[in-house]
Amino acid sequence: MTMINFEEIKIKQVIKGICVKCDKKKTRTIDECQTISTFNKNDDGTVKSRYEVGQSVTENLSKRIEKFNKEGFICRKCKEYLGY
Repeated sequence: MTMINFEEIKIKQVIKGICVKCDKKKTRTIDECQTISTFNKNDDGTVKSRYEVGQSVTENLSKRIEKFNKEGFICRKCKEYLGY
């Protein structure tokens, strides 16, 4: 069986903040990745180019960061304790 490895584009963002529940300084890493492959397509069905995949990864990461900032900074321990 032949194995094909697709190139992956990955972007990370480190966010530092103070937890709104326990008032401790914490850091959180949010990352987003996609592969450059024939399965990664645009809405019209064409295969995404390397540039389009990069744009998509950047847009998705910024959306996730906006969502994270809206919710407020809550550390993982507080999320587990509160049942988020």
